[in-house]
Amino acid sequence: MINKKTIKKIFPVAAGALLGYAYYYFIGCNGSCPISGNPYVSTLYGALVGAVWLIPGKKMKKINKEILIEDLVNLLPESVTYLMEKGIRCLRCGEPIWGTLEEAAVEKGFDENQIDAFVEDLNEMLSKSDK
Repeated sequence: MINKKTIKKIFPVAAGALLGYAYYYFIGCNGSCPISGNPYVSTLYGALVGAVWLIPGKKMKKINKEILIEDLVNLLPESVTYLMEKGIRCLRCGEPIWGTLEEAAVEKGFDENQIDAFVEDLNEMLSKSDK
């Protein structure tokens, strides 16, 4: 029996090959086009395009204490509410330059362990928001 992981790898390639052949069959020209003029090339090209779907996307950006507050807000808008609840309320004033998460937290009197907890919580929020 074929497992789900194998199907997820085979399906895009097979679908691409099928669509490549369908392109040749329904649209293809009479031999003058390098891709659509030959059923084998058209099918292979379609399979290759389908295989591109298997290439992993960009890794999720991870939040660290050196992240700029502006970047954090762009990456995770919910972080504004979280940080305000934790006592980092300088986000509310709209000051154009906030510095890093660590700088903002230290300015408000948080220690290294609390900052690490913020980073952990924010990364957890980020992973939940991507699902």
